[in-house]
Amino acid sequence: TIINIKEGYRLFESLPLEFSLQYPMQMYYMRVDDKYEFAFDPNLKETAFMVERIDSFDTASFYKLDTNVYFNGSEYVKVLPSFYIQFTNFKLSESELDYILSTIKFLSL
Repeated sequence: TIINIKEGYRLFESLPLEFSLQYPMQMYYMRVDDKYEFAFDPNLKETAFMVERIDSFDTASFYKLDTNVYFNGSEYVKVLPSFYIQFTNFKLSESELDYILSTIKFLSL
């Protein structure tokens, strides 16, 4: 599969958690349990956003933004074929956020 990567972004793949996304090139990330924290500083003192694989979520407490994206006021959930990715945004612009959410994909092994 060929993946087009937007200028200024890098491809992130988590084989253990079976998903990928693109993130701003100047960021760093670290895995904490089943979550990944992304930050603009190498020590990850101020998390810019966090992604986590979850098995379920309460759709009644979320607003459906798109076919496979939900929002509850502070967190986004992206629906993938057999699980969900919870995305918590702390410091991204709306355009960065929209782009990253659009790049979250299921990795079939």
